[in-house]
Amino acid sequence: MKISPFMPGVLEQLLPGQGNILEIGCGSGALLASLASSGRYSLEGIDADPEAVRQARAAGLRVREGRAEKLPYSIDTFDAVVMECVFSLCRPWQTVSELARVLRPGGWAVIADLYSGTENVTLSASRMVKHLYVPETLELFFRGRMRLEKYQDYTSRLRSMFFQMMMDRTARGCVADSDLLVMKTAKAGYGVWLWKKI
Repeated sequence: MKISPFMPGVLEQLLPGQGNILEIGCGSGALLASLASSGRYSLEGIDADPEAVRQARAAGLRVREGRAEKLPYSIDTFDAVVMECVFSLCRPWQTVSELARVLRPGGWAVIADLYSGTENVTLSASRMVKHLYVPETLELFFRGRMRLEKYQDYTSRLRSMFFQMMMDRTARGCVADSDLLVMKTAKAGYGVWLWKKI
């Protein structure tokens, strides 16, 4: 399960009015299905989990199996790429290189993810997140290839979501106690970065 306070309505405000959109790490396709309801986009997804890909395809979505570090698409294919709570699981330099390759000139990369409020942290055993970067480090990966157009912090939504999950007793099955401890120690937050391909 993705631990994310990101809302489809927020995403739609950041995306172009129409065009070809790729979601990397689309899972079973919940966000793609939400975007499809507007009828404004040609949508594709990619995910490393074969079962999630099967479920997304069963729902009628165009989804491939693959990883962010080696996207099976031609250069200049997409008007926008979305990564929701996925960048923190990827190898950053390869991922940004692939984003720049598949985006058309002037295309948008929407990166919504957890970040560290203290220092860069790597979690080798976590299923939920592999890297928590401070925002300055995350932005360094994109420099020279993309220009930061907008940033919005949603940490308060993240905290509200975790509180609600604890109240509903759903947090236990989604997040290991060790993950919660690391996120607390790292003063984890949640941000949305909008990058434009240079």
